[in-house]
This record gives sequence, structure tokens and C-alpha cells, in this order.
Amino acid sequence: MLTQAKRDNKVLSKYKARKQRALKKIEGTLIDPSKEALQKLLPFKPIANDKDYDKKLLIAHFIVLFPHIADLDYCFRLFRKHFNASLDDLDDEAMVAEFITPHLLEHFHALRPKPFVRKNLALLQECFGLSELETKILYLIGLCDNISRYYDCDDSLNYFEFCLLVAQVLKTSPRKVQKLLMANMPLRKLGFIDDRHRSGEFELESFTERLMQEPFSKQEMMKRIARIYPKSTLEIADFSYMKSDLDMLLNYCKNAKNPSIFLYGKPGVGKNEIAALIAKELDRELWEIHNIDTQGIMREDRLEQFIRAQAMLKADKSVILLDECEEFFPSLSPKYNEDKPSKNTLNKMLESVKIPSIFLSNSANIDPAFLRRFDIVLEIHAPPKEKKQAMIEKALKSQRIRLDSRIISQICESSLSQGVLLQACKVAKTLAKHKLYSLKNCEKIPKSTAANSRIITQSLIQVLNEHLKLQGQPTIATKAPQALPYNMSLIHASVDMQSLCERIKSVCGAKDANVDSSSSGQDSTQGVRILAYGMAGSGKSEFAKALAKELDKPIILKKASDLLSMWVGGSEKNIAKAFREAEQRGAILVLDEVDSFLQDRSGASVSWEISQVNEMLTQMESFAGIFIATTNFMDNLDRASIRRFDMKVEFKPLDFARLQKAFSLYAQHLGIGDYAAFLESTFGKRELEKLENICFGDFALIARGANFAPLESAEQLLEKLQEEARIKGLSASSSKRVGF
Repeated sequence: MLTQAKRDNKVLSKYKARKQRALKKIEGTLIDPSKEALQKLLPFKPIANDKDYDKKLLIAHFIVLFPHIADLDYCFRLFRKHFNASLDDLDDEAMVAEFITPHLLEHFHALRPKPFVRKNLALLQECFGLSELETKILYLIGLCDNISRYYDCDDSLNYFEFCLLVAQVLKTSPRKVQKLLMANMPLRKLGFIDDRHRSGEFELESFTERLMQEPFSKQEMMKRIARIYPKSTLEIADFSYMKSDLDMLLNYCKNAKNPSIFLYGKPGVGKNEIAALIAKELDRELWEIHNIDTQGIMREDRLEQFIRAQAMLKADKSVILLDECEEFFPSLSPKYNEDKPSKNTLNKMLESVKIPSIFLSNSANIDPAFLRRFDIVLEIHAPPKEKKQAMIEKALKSQRIRLDSRIISQICESSLSQGVLLQACKVAKTLAKHKLYSLKNCEKIPKSTAANSRIITQSLIQVLNEHLKLQGQPTIATKAPQALPYNMSLIHASVDMQSLCERIKSVCGAKDANVDSSSSGQDSTQGVRILAYGMAGSGKSEFAKALAKELDKPIILKKASDLLSMWVGGSEKNIAKAFREAEQRGAILVLDEVDSFLQDRSGASVSWEISQVNEMLTQMESFAGIFIATTNFMDNLDRASIRRFDMKVEFKPLDFARLQKAFSLYAQHLGIGDYAAFLESTFGKRELEKLENICFGDFALIARGANFAPLESAEQLLEKLQEEARIKGLSASSSKRVGF
């Protein structure tokens, strides 16, 4: 095998042969330098404070090494002020180049970067451990990036020729330059130069390019790489709902040399807050690799910034945070993998971890080959509503802002994180300050503290709503929606709903007492599984909400569209996740349109239809909480799955007595004055008796519509009910009641 030295000599021989062949093709005959025509060019004249000194130094060596590809006419223009006569007066460019280069090399013999560039290069040495030679190579690459105009036609330097030029200018060996430009060496590993080395067209990346253009301090250089994340105001107790996971994370980070942690979860679950808390507990600063630069433009070099931060920060004083990292890693869905960094680039980033690093993502839909490279992969769940409310109230108190409990409740139900809330508070205060200043100038400034507080509250809600709009979520309502009348006794079902609610309340209370008093450590609870079936609007979901209110439990309502996935196995994962979330929050889980998951397996044509049912049944049986499944299509359900429910409750249309009471209840709500006389009249009774397919939910639907077209009489309310009955496609005069 050839040694490196022999390979280099072979390449050098090829270069010399190429140069010799090119020189033979140059027209003209070299003239004796002592000839009078050449002597007229002298003496060589130096230029004081020559701003192009370093460029001229580079071009002088370029002419010496590569006269066969140099555009000599253009090169001569650069040096025209250094000679008495014009270099263009002589026809033989090769002769002129041969004559002037000794004079050029005698004068242009060492680089003279501008003072601020020298300081910046010294900073690179200090911050990243670069050698003086490496920083000079960077500086030369910056110079070489702008010399393409001095090339003749389409010729350009190849990799070896580029290294030869750099080595000649820096008075070192080409082999040493080649080594320092290798992919595993700092200049490329830290992303200071790009990877287009095969053509010899090296370029500075934006970070190092700026160092050649403007002065930097150490602090400014660090700001270009990362920013300090605000110190957490939370305590470990605030995350008691995930204490075991947090204890594990902290224990590992305290004992591991260079931990890499991957945290994922939906927006707003508190990933950033947990990262900030980990840094706080480790007594270190949290440095975020941010994705917006100082001009407000999206950064495209965050991976390189991450690697540079690893080299620049101190391992015993720092933690690095890389948010939204899913944009880098290949997804399990190939169509989302366009413009992703190369596998080599990602591996280089992960292998560079020398400082505790936390990667955040909204999902774990990432190629497992990369997930395996992290020390810990952990899903972060949203805190229970009570805990989130306490955290929000704490954040508001720290900013001295008070909000109505109803507005706080809406923030709890949104995906807004504490970090977003704190930032919104600061923005709101600034907006309110300017608004108050404007009012003061108009002599309309509020004099009361309450009025000032109202302006801050309005500004805060405005800012928060803009965040929610971006996430496609419902905005915070400043006015409480008008509550619609609800009476559980008006629900017509196969069992007495009020009694059922009391029995569930009694059973759950007894089980909770059992769990509290048990010292065995085993879960003695048995889940409550209810199948609610019947026509749309018959009160199935409303019963679940009423039950949650009676039991003072949170409720998680999931629809088929929330859980069904286009990917094989995705629906099963979503089903398991819904049950796990309900268990962690101690919530009642309501699954609407359950027929989408519990279809009759006897008619299944593909395996995933069966696995979906199996997953649902498995989760139901192991769930220790209250599970309510609703469906409008009982006949479509898998027969075996129906038997797994503790209770099957049929929700029916209103009977005549309940219909009258519901009519009275909603007539009062709508401000209709003649409803009592209408209900007593023969006409009213006869017409209501014909409505045998009306449910309690139909009244709520009509009441919402009345916000746009108010109803003024009982007959108008009757007409709306008759219209709903017709839409359901059933005859108003049918004597047969509709079941489910």
C-alpha cells in the first residue's frame, strides 16, 4: 500500500506535469529580464496602509503557482499602482508575470489581517481551542472565496491545488493543510467551513464569515451560538404528577458524564419548563440553541451551532437545550424527509455531546436508529388540571397579574405552556404601559388600580389568543357563554340516570377509601365500564359531563377522529395513550363513536381491524377508572366486546311527560311568555304528542340557533321541534318509537 507521503508525491508530480504542459501552450517567448522594456516597470513602489495587502499577497502566490490558469490581465490590474509603467504595455503576459513576481513576493510576504479580524481569530483560538494555523486557514479561505475573477475562463483549483496555495502563503506543508481540512478535524467538525472540499471550492459558513466582517466580543460570539434560557421559577413539587420520571432524570444527569436526553410530548405539556428545572437543580445555566437570529430570520445552521456550543461552553456549568429537534431527524413517514440533514451530519452532532444536552420534540415519530443514540427517551404528559392551574396561578402571581378564575380555567384547558404565559405577561405589560401613556396624553388615563389592571388583562388575553390562533385552538373568551339548561331527570334512558349517578358515586367513593387504607400495595380497584347507546342528541355525552361534575373529576372526551391513524399500529398507540392519560389524571374517559373501534371482528378483512378491537378491549379491562363509550350504531359493535361493559344504557327520545318539562324549561330560558297556556291547550298537547323522536339535545340545538333568530312564541318553538323531527327523516305521526 502507498504511504501518505508517496500519495502526496504522486499528486504533486501530476500537478507539475499539468503545469508544464499548460505553460508550453502559452504564446510568446520569455524575454531576458534585463531588457530595457521590463526595467521601465521599476522601481517597485509600496503603498502605505494598503487595504488590499492580503489579497495581493494571495494573488502573488497564485500567479507563481498557477500562471497557466491565471487571468494575468486581471491580476495585473491589481498591482498597476506598484509599478512606474503600465503592465499592459507589453504583449507577453507570461514574460511580465515572470519578471514582477520576485518583486511581489519580496514585498507581500506575511498576512496582515485588520486589527478586529486578528482579535476575532484570537477569540476562536480561545473559545474553541483552535491553533493559530487553523485560524489563518479560515482567514485565507475567506480571501480565496473572492478570487474566482482571477481565474482564466472556467479553470478552477482542485483540492490539492487549493491546499498547495494555502500552504505556500502560510509557509507550511500541503500535507498539514490537508489534515486540518479533514471532516473529523475542528474546522469542518465545528461547521466553520462547508463540505464541498472535493472541488477545492471551500467557503466560510455564515458564522465565521461574519467574524471577517465586524468586530466581536466573547459575549457577542456566544450570543451568535446560543442564549441563556430564563431560570425556572418552578420547584420539583410542581411536577409531583411525574415525580418518579423526574427523579430518574435528575439522578442520571447528576451522575452521567455527558448525558443526552430526548423529551417529547404535545405542545404545552411543559417540556421547556422541565428542561429549565433540570438545569436549575444541577445548578447550571441552560443555553438554548435558538432558531431565530438577531434580525428575526429563521436560522439554518442550528446543528452547527449545537456542535459549537459543545466546544465553547464549560461542561460543569452548562446544559444545552435544542428545541423542535424533530425538524432534523428522519421521520417514520418518508414523505416528511425532504431536505433533512444527512445521516453523517446527525451522527456527528450526536457524537459531539460533551455537555449535558436536552433535545425537545413534539413527537417521537423519528427513525429509531437515531432515538437509540439518546441515553434517555421520555414522553412528557400534561399535568392534571388542578396542578396546571396551580402552576398558572403561581406564574401570574410572579408577574403581579390577577385573572378571573374562568379565564384561568380556559388557559388550563389550552396547550399554552408556562413559558408562553410568562412571556405573554411581559408583552402584555409593555402593551398596557404604552396604552396608558397614550390615554394620559389624551387626558383619559384611568385613575383606579382596577382600571389599570383591566387594561393589562385585556392585553394579556389578546397576546394569548394570538398564540392559540397559530396553534389552531379555541381562543379565550372574555365573556362567559350563556349556560344552557340541563336536568338529568329529563334524560329518558333504560335506567334512572340520577340513581345510576348516585350508585357510581357511592361505588367510586368506596373504592377510593379502599385504596387509601390499603397497605398491600396492590391495586384493588375495578374500573367502571358503561356503554351508552342511542340516537344522536339523546344525552349520552351530557350525562358523562354531569357525572364528572358530580364526582368532581376531570373528563377527557375523545372522538374517533382524535384516535384513528392512517399508519398501521397508529390507532392502537393512540388508544393506549388515551387510557394512560386518563389514568394519570384520574379522569373519566369518554370515547365517542366507539363503533369505529369495536367493529364486529367476524367481518374483518385485514389484520389491523382485529388488532384495533383487541387493543381497545385490553385497555378497557386494565383501566381502573370510569370509562364511558357512546355510539349511535349499536348493531355495528362486536358482540364479544359488548359483554365487557358493566352496564349497557339505552338513551331514548323524550317521552311525553319529559317532553313537556323540557319544553317548559327551554321556553323560560328563551324568554317565551306564552308557554304555560300553550302546554295547557289541546292543540299544544296534541302536537307535542306527535313528536316521538325528539331528544333533550334537540332543545339545546334550537336554543343556540335562537341567538341568531330569536323565538317569540311557543308555537315558533314547536315549529322548530317539528323541523328537527322532519330532518331526522321520521313521520311526525308515526306511532312507533325509535330506539337507538
